[in-house]
Amino acid sequence: MTQLERRIKQLEAAIRPNYAGVVELIRSGCFYDELTDGERDEYCRYHEVDRGAAEAIELCVNGNLHFPLKTKERPLTPDEFVERVLWVEQMIKNND
Repeated sequence: MTQLERRIKQLEAAIRPNYAGVVELIRSGCFYDELTDGERDEYCRYHEVDRGAAEAIELCVNGNLHFPLKTKERPLTPDEFVERVLWVEQMIKNND
């Protein structure tokens, strides 16, 4: 690896958000409803989701916010994304 490549990796690491606190919460087996507001915000940023939307969906599907924290999933393929959206829409329809 060249010096330039090493420097680029260092710069990328420096601008990448540090989610060590979230990873520790996940490893310790915490549940979402046990988190503080700040920890919930950070957990949602880690998953790149809007907190309000994520909580609304979880409440609609499961009826509560008591679920174990999970590590970030790999990005969905376009087909998987469509399948997930259809599944959520069906769950919402079933709860109406």
